[in-house]
Amino acid sequence: MAGKVRIVWNSREVINAISAITAEEEQAAARRMFANTLKYVPVLNRKQRKWGHYFKVKHGRGRKDWADKIPGALKRSVKLLRSRFQSGGWVVYAGDFIAWYARIVEYGTKMRRQKKTGRFTGKMPAKKFMRKAITAEKRRFMYHLKRRLS
Repeated sequence: MAGKVRIVWNSREVINAISAITAEEEQAAARRMFANTLKYVPVLNRKQRKWGHYFKVKHGRGRKDWADKIPGALKRSVKLLRSRFQSGGWVVYAGDFIAWYARIVEYGTKMRRQKKTGRFTGKMPAKKFMRKAITAEKRRFMYHLKRRLS
């Protein structure tokens, strides 16, 4: 007479263990993406004066003043934060009040023309610093996740 084999499957424990491993790997991937973004972000030095200005608000109501863009402001604006969404996760973003041009640097611009004078002001090629960090991390994340779960 053959003996019965009883398998006890604690699915809740297995799912909790898998979600903990996934959360750890997600956080590690976000940190690696943050480091890669800092590595790839373009920085202008003071000798390259081909950058414009931004509004600097002075004391008082509605008084504005122009100030030069600060070299390295875009690099300093890159941040790694926890997501505010219910599903959680991590967010790497670039740009703030001083480095408002992060989107322009990432995506570039097409050929522009001034409305009043009709003069062409040129175009800016895209310098995809965040896209490079994302593509560098995609495979690495899956590799680390498979290694931890196997």
